[in-house]
Amino acid sequence: MQTYINQLTHDIEQAILRRWIECPPHFFEAGIPDPYLIEPEGLEKFKAKKGSFDEAGISPESKEMMDELEFEKTIAEVEEYVESDGPHNMFYHFGFKKEEFPPAEKLSDGQLEQLTNAIVRMWATFNYTAVFPMDTPARIIYPLLRRKMNEPTLLFENGNMGIEFCHYDPDDCPFGEYCDCKDYSLEALV
Repeated sequence: MQTYINQLTHDIEQAILRRWIECPPHFFEAGIPDPYLIEPEGLEKFKAKKGSFDEAGISPESKEMMDELEFEKTIAEVEEYVESDGPHNMFYHFGFKKEEFPPAEKLSDGQLEQLTNAIVRMWATFNYTAVFPMDTPARIIYPLLRRKMNEPTLLFENGNMGIEFCHYDPDDCPFGEYCDCKDYSLEALV
């Protein structure tokens, strides 16, 4: 199974590279730090051939017009999202099939960790942010990611979609003992 997981994480890295080439992640372009947005291996070769993503040589007026256009694109994407659940799931957007991602029960803790980190990196590259308590083990997170990737959603090129798995009810939290909802309750804030 480890050979398969290594191949799958390699394929995920290739999907990440393709996405960075086609459409660099929004948070990266906006200069917003994200620990999962690490430029993929091979991007430097592409940048050397095609030129970098920077805006050298663009006048302030052109930059302002580009920023306004990007804002309008972001609003259009949000409006489309509000009006529709989207025709495709994340597996489709990423270029994978659900069956390529084994059930958690078939994976070791190390394999789950390797695959979960690759998936969260891929999500960040495609402008999705998975929201979960940082100490939560991959054995809990991976099935949640896998299930969410099968639900219809839109693909944003401008902006980012935060995806939460918890409804902030500690008694019904999917993270169990790792739940940090209680830290954000009104009682905890007072």
